[in-house]
Amino acid sequence: MNIVFRLNYHTVPGQSLWLKYSTVLDEKGVRFDQTVPLKWLNERQWEASVKVSGAGKFRIEYHYQLRQDGNGVELDEWQPQKVAWIDLDHQDAVLLVDSWCAAGIPDHVYETKAILTTRPLDRKFAKAPQPKGADHSFRLRMAALPEGKVPCVLGNVPGLGNWGWFSAVLLTEVAENTWQVHLQLPADSAIEYKYGMSRRASTPTSTTNATAVTPPRCSTGLGWQYRYSRFAARIASASANSRTSSRSRTGPTAAP
Repeated sequence: MNIVFRLNYHTVPGQSLWLKYSTVLDEKGVRFDQTVPLKWLNERQWEASVKVSGAGKFRIEYHYQLRQDGNGVELDEWQPQKVAWIDLDHQDAVLLVDSWCAAGIPDHVYETKAILTTRPLDRKFAKAPQPKGADHSFRLRMAALPEGKVPCVLGNVPGLGNWGWFSAVLLTEVAENTWQVHLQLPADSAIEYKYGMSRRASTPTSTTNATAVTPPRCSTGLGWQYRYSRFAARIASASANSRTSSRSRTGPTAAP
């Protein structure tokens, strides 16, 4: 099984991008750490592929690193580790697409310790509903929402409202500044979508369109991050600023 990591980032000559990841095999935290280079695809994308084998479920914790030739600079992303859950029994390919998470993005101010200490310690969050047949999960990081507004997503397919603002899909806050929704989207399709803010009875304010071309037998919950499973994208995690135990006796193995 191949796990493909694709990063949206515009580099300049002399820069390279690296993937730092850990394969976590069980609840005891047994892990294998590796660092592999990403390959340049075009002026805005880099990619690395990791092969895994075995059975059952496990997780991969990862982030990206920028390196500058000549001066030894190594710059890690500003954010906690991303987490991808891999199910070797039900997935034959996984594609993770991310955007670089930069420290200078205004939303990150609201995730510093100085701000987080002002939040209630006992704040509770809801679990995003999981409709029957849902094969995508959009995950969005967004802070400082105006009062009464919630993030939403809409797009050019029925599951995303066919661009009808009245059919925009609202997200649920599942953790601090983290919003999520589970959807079922069509396979073999080119999908466009927007994120925005919405009241249930008002027109969303949305962002620029994003586009995905879905390969055969896969559909895409395109966001800053999406993942392919056997027949469709299993999970799609999104970030406005830019995430087991194994049933295998031998456990999955990973090789760069």
